[in-house]
Amino acid sequence: MNKARVRATADRSRLGRGALLLEALVALAVFVGAGLAFVTVLEQSTEAMIRARDLRQACDLASSALARMEAGIDTAETLDGPVPPWDDTSDGGVLQAGSGGRWEIDVVTEPSAFAGLTRVTVTAIKRPASGGEHVRASYAMTQLIRVSSGDEGRGVSGAEIARAPRRATGRGVEADR
Repeated sequence: MNKARVRATADRSRLGRGALLLEALVALAVFVGAGLAFVTVLEQSTEAMIRARDLRQACDLASSALARMEAGIDTAETLDGPVPPWDDTSDGGVLQAGSGGRWEIDVVTEPSAFAGLTRVTVTAIKRPASGGEHVRASYAMTQLIRVSSGDEGRGVSGAEIARAPRRATGRGVEADR
């Protein structure tokens, strides 16, 4: 009987150790699952922050391009195309944060219903640095700008800007990554 008791106690001890091991494995699985969920949420938050930054920068680029056209600094032809990277040595550089993409500006001018005013739509587009036509961020602004009939290619003078009505609209487009 003594041997039977010892054997029963040993079996219970092994069962207890097996249950403890199973409990530890379940706890480890729950801990790993929670860690993966946290990392996923963190990654999604980071991507959302990057998209918001890109959309804000697209809005800034479009707004700056319209302001440069209004001030007569640039024309639609000089702004249309790729955005040059920021250069601290130049006094008119354009900010382009090193964020794995290339920026382009698309400028469309068309006559408006108002005499002497041209409807200008500026769209800032961010594409992947690797190339391709995939759009990572985009923002378009439309504004009426006063352009003299013979001066459409040279920009707008300060006096013309002072007389021009100021109305701008904008819309952001968030594309899939």
